[in-house]
Amino acid sequence: MTILEAKNIESIYLQKNADQWCPTGMVWGKRDFKNLRERVLNMKFSPRCIWDTILKDAEDLKGSVRGFSFASPIAVGPIANIGGGSELVVMKNDAENLLVAQVRYRHLSVDISLPIGGGLSQSVIFGDCSDDIDSYLGWFETYVALAKSRNKGRDGIVPFQRDLTGCESISSIRGLNSSIVGVGVSYYELLDGPYLIYGPGVQDLIDHLEKL
Repeated sequence: MTILEAKNIESIYLQKNADQWCPTGMVWGKRDFKNLRERVLNMKFSPRCIWDTILKDAEDLKGSVRGFSFASPIAVGPIANIGGGSELVVMKNDAENLLVAQVRYRHLSVDISLPIGGGLSQSVIFGDCSDDIDSYLGWFETYVALAKSRNKGRDGIVPFQRDLTGCESISSIRGLNSSIVGVGVSYYELLDGPYLIYGPGVQDLIDHLEKL
């Protein structure tokens, strides 16, 4: 029995068609928190959905890239920033399958940004993420500069103790809540999934990840 079989992860076959849209992290209400399987069937998993800035970061990180994420952050506060959002996490499982999950995060940061706003964010996930989606849950510390952030996984938030997991991401932020500079901490939790996605609808992105 494989690790995925032990976790009882459901597989989804995805066709490719012209009506599919690029992923975002946005969920519109409580119903959407648990309907990832339904939404995945209408998603396009393609390198063309990934911003040039994130594709460039992925090329620079060649050899350690595990996947990408698509987020919809919302933030309140020009200096002491409290916010959160939802994020679609896409990680390569093997040459034929992607792992896809919906997560929610909450963050607290000290930064210089607009007082209130929403936007979109994309990230490249890299490093020691050996537990796949599980590696991307829990605590992260964040460093922001010029609408980009570096996010480092932590084992927890304990005073005077800083144990990093090795799983990291670099994010690009677009929208009203873009920060100029800042630091913060976030907590990620699983909302739905993960699902194992395979078929023509994911092969383009898998092929791209295989080259990184």
